[in-house]
Amino acid sequence: MSEGNTEKNLTAELKKELLDTFSLPRAGLKRRENTIMTRVSHEDLQVMEALVELGIFKSISESAAFLIHESISSKNNYYQRILKIFREIKTKKLEAVATLLESVKEEKQQGEDEAAAALAAASKVEEVEAEPGTEADENSGEEASDE
Repeated sequence: MSEGNTEKNLTAELKKELLDTFSLPRAGLKRRENTIMTRVSHEDLQVMEALVELGIFKSISESAAFLIHESISSKNNYYQRILKIFREIKTKKLEAVATLLESVKEEKQQGEDEAAAALAAASKVEEVEAEPGTEADENSGEEASDE
């Protein structure tokens, strides 16, 4: 067997083993609807490139998507607990914001009510002072006679 044939056979065997090992869910890789940008180490990129070169994946993007999915799937029970806690925290944050907003609105309303009450009291004082025969008129009359 020639060296070229041996290399081809080994490559084919490696590809078969990798395909069997990864048991690729091709349908799952087609359902990628979100895009992310990330930096990876040189070593990780070399692995992804090798998987593409060997024909395991069509692109580095597909390779990265599969490896991310496999990583999450392998610890799914932990990630499900994390997601549950995350949702609870998010709900509590929304409750806190709603409570603060309610407090601010109440304070604002209370300030507006106090301002309206002060304005109403000032209007009553002005009305009383403007009526004939009130103390303000009598005082102004005394001042006029003193002159």
